Amino acid sequence: MAITERGEARAFDPEQPFSRAHARAAGIGLKTLLSSRFHKVFYDCYVSSTVPLTTRLRAKAALEISPRGTFISHATAARIWGGIIPHTPDAHVTVPGAAGRTSRQGVKAHAGVNGTAVTRMPVTTPEQTFLDMAATLDMVALVVLGDSLIKAGRTSAAALRVIDRGMAGVRRRFKTEWTRHIIGA
Repeated sequence: MAITERGEARAFDPEQPFSRAHARAAGIGLKTLLSSRFHKVFYDCYVSSTVPLTTRLRAKAALEISPRGTFISHATAARIWGGIIPHTPDAHVTVPGAAGRTSRQGVKAHAGVNGTAVTRMPVTTPEQTFLDMAATLDMVALVVLGDSLIKAGRTSAAALRVIDRGMAGVRRRFKTEWTRHIIGA
């Protein structure tokens, strides 16, 4: 058993993100770890090279190197839910307010807000993801994201109507064009 950076005990599995310390404890030397047998996902975060580097895997790796209570959010959550958004190379996570942010190349950490809607994974819900992305996307990209989340079956027009009521600032910014297009309001 190894103890993760998040304080959880688990058996070593090279197909799940792990640190150099975990590799060393499992008998994997540095030369082997730095060979083509492993992917370096982030600084001090590795996985077997037989595992594809998907959005979900990068998200799991970002959680491994982040403080307890961190959850997947923003652009990474949008991709996990099947949303279409502009490309960003970073894995996005939100860190609880008092925990301090992760500072690693390839990980974009956001400050947490109490009451953020999160699933068991932990990843923000499709509706919370849409709300988070509304602050950074232009109107066209936001419309595409909302539409793609609905088409992927991850949310509904009714659920976005509920979000719409709490988005006064975004509505002022984009008038109501995105609302009319996505939810027919």
